Amino acid sequence: MTLRVTFEVDAAAFEEDLKAVSSAFPKAVAKALNSTADKVLEELTQLIDETVDNPTEFTRDAFEATKARSGKSPTATVFVKDAQEEYLRYIFEGGVRTEPGGVLVPGSGAELDRYGNFPVGYLEMVEANGGWWMTTRAGMQGLFVRNAYGKVEAIAIETRRVRYDKKADFTDTVAAIVEKELPRQLADAFEATFGK
Repeated sequence: MTLRVTFEVDAAAFEEDLKAVSSAFPKAVAKALNSTADKVLEELTQLIDETVDNPTEFTRDAFEATKARSGKSPTATVFVKDAQEEYLRYIFEGGVRTEPGGVLVPGSGAELDRYGNFPVGYLEMVEANGGWWMTTRAGMQGLFVRNAYGKVEAIAIETRRVRYDKKADFTDTVAAIVEKELPRQLADAFEATFGK
């Protein structure tokens, strides 16, 4: 007599469990990706708050995510909205900004809103109250006024180019958040879906 043990699996019962797991798995992954994308959006907004001096709500609302759907390859994408990308790219990439006709920057005599911008209609109001445009010795256009002491002050200067230093790297920042957050979100989603 030979000592022998035979093992058997009820494949039909196991197949049903496998089908349940295989349909639930992509949903759990999509849930984890979406939770991670939400965390990325939250941390990018915090980055803007730390990097931009007194950002507007429009600037704080610069990021969006396309959510993952369950399927064979669930994918979430985080991006900067088109309107804000036009100027936020200088924070994430640095570089030189040039505009046809120049870039208008505040002069030392300018009154700015709480976000550091010219208030709506401010330049027109300065012109209407005696401000004048003239070309500086450096060849740049500017809006000037006489202050209370009779001295000429620049309100706005049109410069040909503005240089920006890179403040953060979008790709590296998002990758670091995903690396930190995705494993936690996957663990939470799997536990919620499959139990411990």
